[in-house]
Amino acid sequence: MLASFIGIFSNEILMLMTTTAYLEAHYVTGILVFNSVLTGMNFIAALGLNINKNMKPYSAAIFKGALINLILYYPVILFWGKEGSAVLTLLSSLVVCVWIFYAANKVYPIKYRYVDCILVFTLFITGVGVAKIFSFNY
Repeated sequence: MLASFIGIFSNEILMLMTTTAYLEAHYVTGILVFNSVLTGMNFIAALGLNINKNMKPYSAAIFKGALINLILYYPVILFWGKEGSAVLTLLSSLVVCVWIFYAANKVYPIKYRYVDCILVFTLFITGVGVAKIFSFNY
């Protein structure tokens, strides 16, 4: 919920905390704040790996996500700029999170309410997206 608040009011937060040169970054802030949520979910997802004392899948997932970012950053930034870079970072974090949940569930199954989590996450991202579409630029 805090991520949605930051995403929706990122323009106002940037107005209070930065100069006018950085106000254009409010779109990127709305995207990257959910990257922080996914990074936190990685630690929850890795609980089964921690219990099993096998963190190799976690390391492999983080490495693969970094590799995806490294390979795709240049072309994405050329075509879509900073917004594309932020979306790519979010998508690679999503892939990492899903991979860690999958790997951890194979070694130590924990019954998470996946559908509820995906629904809430999607709802919050949609809310921030709608707020950004109808936002006022001061």
